[in-house]
Amino acid sequence: PLCQARVCPLVMQLPLFLLLSACIVCHAGSFSVGKTGSQLQAFAAPGGTRIGSFLTALHNSPALGRPPPLCQADGVGARMRAGGMLSGLSMAAKKKVSKKKLAQQEQAQMGEGGGGPKTSKREEKRALDAMWEEIERVGVGFDCSAEDAKKVNELCRSVEEYMSITNSARSSRLWGKWKLCFTDSPAMLKNKGVTGLGSIPFSGFVELTQTLRSNGTAVTEEVLTVPPFGKESRSFLRGQVLQVAPEVIEQTYVEVSLGGVFNSNSGDVGGEVFFSKAVLAIAYLSEQLRICRTRSDHVFVFEREAYE
Repeated sequence: PLCQARVCPLVMQLPLFLLLSACIVCHAGSFSVGKTGSQLQAFAAPGGTRIGSFLTALHNSPALGRPPPLCQADGVGARMRAGGMLSGLSMAAKKKVSKKKLAQQEQAQMGEGGGGPKTSKREEKRALDAMWEEIERVGVGFDCSAEDAKKVNELCRSVEEYMSITNSARSSRLWGKWKLCFTDSPAMLKNKGVTGLGSIPFSGFVELTQTLRSNGTAVTEEVLTVPPFGKESRSFLRGQVLQVAPEVIEQTYVEVSLGGVFNSNSGDVGGEVFFSKAVLAIAYLSEQLRICRTRSDHVFVFEREAYE
């Protein structure tokens, strides 16, 4: 027991301690019991070095109530220290793994390179749902308020953060037939379409589609209802689509057919005259959705109707 380990050695060593103390007193003078072992050794005469060393050892003995150094306690301290080191290494390893996992999560959220597109499919779907819900409420944009148009524009920008296609102006997803779902373009709002016929009193906008083909041709079809009986009238603009930058296309139309009544092409009025021209940046492109922006940051939202 711990109490015996400290008391018994003291009882056994007491007579010897008294004897040695007497020798020290006779040889080097009196000393104080409270002095440390090193001080006792200093008091000892040159011939009594062994006695001073013994007293130093005795002073540091467990019998006097001072615990031995941690590393001498039957290896317990050594094991404790080793355990502490292993525990420290384990914690460091855990922190390293945690930091690596956190970095991977941040990379997944921000995309490769730290500044790329977002990649969360769940968040992308949420942004798409919010945009489509608002577009369904306000329509194509010809009759909505400025506040509603601004809101849709901002919702489109939220979707654009998930754009993952590079060099989209040459992507195969670009080709096909697209239906206009929303725009806040001032020219389109004024003309109620692309031809201007929609602004005629008692006429009504039905739909506008664009067909873009990989051979570089482009066809825009506008469907309106016209007075006096609200009959549908179809107008066509034909031209070409060009890539002017990795994410930018230019659409130029040189032939126009208005309601089957008026037909013309640029050769009739001058070879360099275009009936319509648009430079659009592809802000978002997927299998079913295309969002384009003008230089003035107005938006066009198209939904796919067919592939080419």
